[in-house]
Amino acid sequence: MNSANESNSGQDVEQILFDGLNEHGFLFQEKCAEVLQHNANRTKWVVHTTEYPVSIKDRDSRVDIILRNTSSDSHQIYAIVECKRVNIDRGYWLFGNPLGTYSQPLLVNLHARYSKSGNYSINYAQLKAHFDDVATYLIDNWWLEIGRKGNKRYSSPNPIEDAFIQACIGVSGIVQELEVQCKKDPQELSGLFIPVVITTAPLYVANYEMEDVDLASGSINRDKVYFGPLGQEAEQMEWLLVDYGASKSISPTRLDEHVQGISPVELEEFHKRSIFVVNSKHIVEFFSKLHLVETS
Repeated sequence: MNSANESNSGQDVEQILFDGLNEHGFLFQEKCAEVLQHNANRTKWVVHTTEYPVSIKDRDSRVDIILRNTSSDSHQIYAIVECKRVNIDRGYWLFGNPLGTYSQPLLVNLHARYSKSGNYSINYAQLKAHFDDVATYLIDNWWLEIGRKGNKRYSSPNPIEDAFIQACIGVSGIVQELEVQCKKDPQELSGLFIPVVITTAPLYVANYEMEDVDLASGSINRDKVYFGPLGQEAEQMEWLLVDYGASKSISPTRLDEHVQGISPVELEEFHKRSIFVVNSKHIVEFFSKLHLVETS
């Protein structure tokens, strides 16, 4: 009797452990790093490190994966990767009406420059990402995670927003740490940091015309919005580019030195971060095409 109870108890424990293991994203993060490292020769992005601790303005966090690009001679280019596992059966990421489709979208990201003379700056670099003619949507308005929990539908912007915040904290924390280290040991460095969110969630965009949105109810009729090419079924996106507005609490302190202007229109550009959102099934293809060339 005791032996049977102990056996059942052991099986229960194993099931509890197994269920807990799959409830979180640690395995997903490890798998992303393994796949990216295995394909480093193809993509020209190598896994620099994982679980890297960062701090920014009393906020502690960890960067899931840091990738370094090996194809650039003029810059040290890093991808700061946040991995976000979503239950595929109940989670979709929907993004607002895109501004348009760009084969070479403009990136606005943190660019750190340091010199042996002790001069250093944290500024913005505007670079074009060449995608070998593979276009991507540019989003700058809204995003929602949508799905079902049991028989109930839910939607919330928070899971996606949290991923963007984590990516920005990762970039800012690394840039600020580099500043401290270069003060101790002045050296030449020109580094660009690209935030990337990798997710298991299927990615969709909502296409609609503002004239079809009812002002009284704030809603739109079903036949006035589509989630793929007009007249066709919903189409999943491989990746998207989001212009995200990062608050000062997740930006490097020194960045304020470059802020000029007094109106929101003038100040907006200093808050923008270009964040790539990539479906996990397409990460090798994405990084194979992400090779940055600075424009004058």
